[in-house]
Amino acid sequence: MKQISYLIEGPEAVAASLDEARAAVAAYGKYDGLLFVVQGGYGESQILSDVMEPLQRDYPDAVIVGGLTSVRVMDGRLVKKGTVLTLRVFGSSRVEAMVLDHGSLSIEEMGRRFLDRLHEIQNVAAVELMFSDIRLDMTPFLKLASQADAAIPFFGRVLNDSGLGADGPVHVNGKSLATGVVAVFFSGTELHVSIHQGFGWEPLGYSLGITEMEDSYTVKQFNRQPAMKMYEKYLGLKNSENFVMETLTFPLYVQRDDLTLARHPIAVRDDGAVVFSGALREGDKARLAYANPDRIMANAAGLWERLAAFRPQGVFVVSCYARWMLLHDDVAQELAPGRDAFRSAGLYSSGELVRHNGELLICNMTLVLAGMREGDRDALPPVGITRFSPRYNDQAQILHRLVHFVQAVSAELEESNRNLTWLAQRDRMTELLNRGEIETLLAHALSPAEGEETVFSVLMMDVDDFKVINDSYGHEVGDDALKGVAGVLRQNVRQLDAAGRWGGDEFLAILTDTRLAAAKTVAHRIQKSVAALHVLPDGRRITMSVGVTESAPGDTPLSLFHRVDQALYQSKRVKGKNQVTAIDPAVNPFE
Repeated sequence: MKQISYLIEGPEAVAASLDEARAAVAAYGKYDGLLFVVQGGYGESQILSDVMEPLQRDYPDAVIVGGLTSVRVMDGRLVKKGTVLTLRVFGSSRVEAMVLDHGSLSIEEMGRRFLDRLHEIQNVAAVELMFSDIRLDMTPFLKLASQADAAIPFFGRVLNDSGLGADGPVHVNGKSLATGVVAVFFSGTELHVSIHQGFGWEPLGYSLGITEMEDSYTVKQFNRQPAMKMYEKYLGLKNSENFVMETLTFPLYVQRDDLTLARHPIAVRDDGAVVFSGALREGDKARLAYANPDRIMANAAGLWERLAAFRPQGVFVVSCYARWMLLHDDVAQELAPGRDAFRSAGLYSSGELVRHNGELLICNMTLVLAGMREGDRDALPPVGITRFSPRYNDQAQILHRLVHFVQAVSAELEESNRNLTWLAQRDRMTELLNRGEIETLLAHALSPAEGEETVFSVLMMDVDDFKVINDSYGHEVGDDALKGVAGVLRQNVRQLDAAGRWGGDEFLAILTDTRLAAAKTVAHRIQKSVAALHVLPDGRRITMSVGVTESAPGDTPLSLFHRVDQALYQSKRVKGKNQVTAIDPAVNPFE
């Protein structure tokens, strides 16, 4: 495989660049696959035609794709003026293009036809997908395409850049597609593809739940408030003709498992609903995000390093237009680590295709690198990339300082919130969980996730004759006694258990995944440890009465509490204190 790019800076340079490309094809010799990609800037549509028409005539079996975009990538550099012609020639691999026109096909039919053709092609090594428009809801297509073999790498992009320039059609082998999908299939046993993607934005503020959606792209409510309210509250933005541009560098941040999704608004409606650039789900937890230039650059350098280990012979680059909007020419630094190591070509777009656990997703704010190589990796020389310290212009320097400030303040707020949450859950004297938190945990333990069957036990404990301790030694000694009992509980329950002060001199512990016999053993151990405390000034010992039970099918917090309370009553009133009584719900459920 060989990849070469040519920069055509005006009509007068077309012929010379075409001659160079033809010479490169001829010098390569025998080949099985040929791909030409022509990317022009807005206003360069005539050059696009002047380049593509001769190629179509000279290479009728090649795949020839062309279109217009604002910012292009050529060998690790930004191109904002001029047309980039990229040649990819494959010695033993094949390239095939498929045009799916939404003008004559539904999105579902496009997906079915794509999947049918994919299954017909042998030894598929990778698929590139190009979507005509970010405003087209491709969810049904993506769901069908996600049925493809999970081992097949996918990459691709949305062809326009958020309407920031004239969108224009994509041209494929003499056809023009205004709305739809272009699929390019790469196949062959010797072709290897490695794809890496990175982000760099960081979450800001509090998490908001998506509580109502109209369709996959349209959010009506965050936290049961009109979606637009979030932008008014946190960014001070109103619904205006500049809304999309003003929010472009503050995407919506959604974390799903180990994948970060970013979505930027592409429209806002009069009813306050916001239309986003990619699919979301009701129930998603979302936050606004801000760009951290250092993290963007470090993340990009890491992608290039991983790609270097693959030793590609050519790299396709697609990055989000919002990254360029944020950093302008400084964004070239995300390309710089691979500048001297790889032949690369690509563009900045309004959507980047990512495959995660088999699912195909259109993402935003993402840098995607797709490396290709024919043959064994060890047959190629090692590749080294250049690590460097980013240098920013004045605007980016200001952003860098603001990011540092936001991070520092956010860390302080998060620490304060953690402290407040801890205090809200704790009994102030003993620092055990308070009754409200224990009740919540008890209810949660009785509502396991679907398919789970768990049994746990509960201990209810009472300090014997606590009123006598207070009356005889004073409340300060009584408080010390309660603190001593709390320390014993902390030492005798596991991290996955929960212990709390139920009220006064009563305590309650939830023992996770623990049956009744084991819970009785824990209860006796707690009794023994409490009796060993040296708290009372005259050397007398503290004793405890304990009730024990385990959960049963159909239990409610009330029924479980009633059962363990009866067990404690027997220990104190029937057996005469300093006892452990266990009630088996199968024998005596106390219903």
